[in-house]
Amino acid sequence: SRAQLVHANQRLQTELLERERAEARVRQLNTILEQRVVQRTRELEAAHQELEETTILELIAQDAPLTEICGRLASLLAVRTNASVSINTFSPADRFRTASHSGAMASEPDGVEDSHRQTAFAIAKPDGTIATAPTLHLAGAHLLDTLVAAEQQPSHHEFPIRSTVAHRDLGTVTLYDDSRRLIDAATRSILERCSKLGAIAIHRARSEARVRRQALEDPLTRLPNRLLWRDRLDHALAAASRHGSLV
Repeated sequence: SRAQLVHANQRLQTELLERERAEARVRQLNTILEQRVVQRTRELEAAHQELEETTILELIAQDAPLTEICGRLASLLAVRTNASVSINTFSPADRFRTASHSGAMASEPDGVEDSHRQTAFAIAKPDGTIATAPTLHLAGAHLLDTLVAAEQQPSHHEFPIRSTVAHRDLGTVTLYDDSRRLIDAATRSILERCSKLGAIAIHRARSEARVRRQALEDPLTRLPNRLLWRDRLDHALAAASRHGSLV
């Protein structure tokens, strides 16, 4: 009958409305869940980054080689930014140069103080793999090939590693990207934090080298002092004793 059809139609409309409300609620819950997943992912990434930075600080405290510290920093940045990253601790005059596939390296100038020879170069790929070298003239073919490939990327972003103590640049962090993307606030934040860690490591290495040099050299003549002479004599006497020879 007509009344039954009207009743069935109303019930169907009610069911459709309830279904729409249920689907809307499901969509709302899915949105909330996605937001929570994103927030939790960011929290985990921040915790992982903090752990990595703590590990790097421990390396600095343990007097780890500057190449190792720069390598860890470059790897951290490369993974977080999904780009190739290089870190160098060279002065502007000694910056790494590559003019061909084999690479061209500038030699260190004569007369540079030992503290200024505490240099390192590290480059990391987006997967976190790294290549390092302690000085310009010791860079191997693998590092040079990686650097040349990175420099062929269309976009380069350079950020100075600046000392807050000496108020001068100690090196450079460079991002190599295959797209001309803008550096967002999150990327700039991690760059600044890693640059500060790099500055701490470089300044510490150079300060310790300066102290060692001052302890073993005459401050006026720059000649070896009695302490260094005694140290070398002890080594020579020990070697002579082992081999049964004279000094």
